[in-house]
Amino acid sequence: MELTDLEQLLVDVMGSVLAEEEVAEFGRIYQEEASASAVAELFPDFLAGRSLTEGFSAEELVADFPRIGAEIAAQPNASLVRVDKLAPDEPVDTEEFIEALATYGGGITVVVGAEAEAPGTDSAPADIALLFRDFWCKRRSGELGKDEIYWTSSAGSDTGHKREYTSGEFGSVVTGSHRWFPEGSYLFKGDVRRWLTCNIACWEADHSGSGWYSDLRRGLRDISDYCFRTSEDLEANSGEYEGSNAWFSLVGLVARLFDWLLGLLTNEDDLVKERSIGFTRSALEALAARPGGYNHWGFNGGGGGHHEINIMIHRRLGSIIRP
Repeated sequence: MELTDLEQLLVDVMGSVLAEEEVAEFGRIYQEEASASAVAELFPDFLAGRSLTEGFSAEELVADFPRIGAEIAAQPNASLVRVDKLAPDEPVDTEEFIEALATYGGGITVVVGAEAEAPGTDSAPADIALLFRDFWCKRRSGELGKDEIYWTSSAGSDTGHKREYTSGEFGSVVTGSHRWFPEGSYLFKGDVRRWLTCNIACWEADHSGSGWYSDLRRGLRDISDYCFRTSEDLEANSGEYEGSNAWFSLVGLVARLFDWLLGLLTNEDDLVKERSIGFTRSALEALAARPGGYNHWGFNGGGGGHHEINIMIHRRLGSIIRP
């Protein structure tokens, strides 16, 4: 049977890390009667109740965004941040959200700008840069010895610009350590019209081979492509999404796809924490204007360690970069 556009996307992502025979094995297990109860627990009724002859398209997924988004928005590890409601020195993450990160596999954050922002406002793309500056170890992992920390990220905007990044290892990290990223460590650099979606992960290295890093980079490219498609969908439906449950659902789907992809990869590295973040353009510009660089993001992995990263956001005007 021919796959729908959405099904083809997901199968292609699986194919980036699994052999064709292994992908087929997932299908065989799904069809087994013994797995029926697990399927019902993992997937909502509108998916679990479908027969194998019924495809599920991106258009149908968009129609279900409000319902999916409502479920995601109600989770403790999901947060909606209005930059215009924050004090100049108020952190983006709440203490409750940071604590929830330690319990859940990842976090989902949507950051929006002015409440009165109208759809289609200032539609000319803005040149935006998000730069990894430094990070702090607030609590090291519970393993013996010192932690070897590295970071990965992927991002895509509604103009088609996308970027992946894998840092080098920061060695001998203990509680209280402060490390600086090398120059040019960009989470994203390019045009944004109205939307930017990204995923950031913090890792503790455990002597993995080069094959794992190659698989990870390939996976990040797939995630970056999906981020772009997500942002593209938002642009096509502007006016319906900003600050809504559907916006949550899109960013949440990126987060779940990333978590699922990591689960398929065999590796010896410990994932401390990963989180997906969606920005509106007005939010990026508002964060860039905050004094003192208060754009800190928490990665609380519970027993795996707790780190806080600082991301500097700039709007670039030609050769001039203004904070």
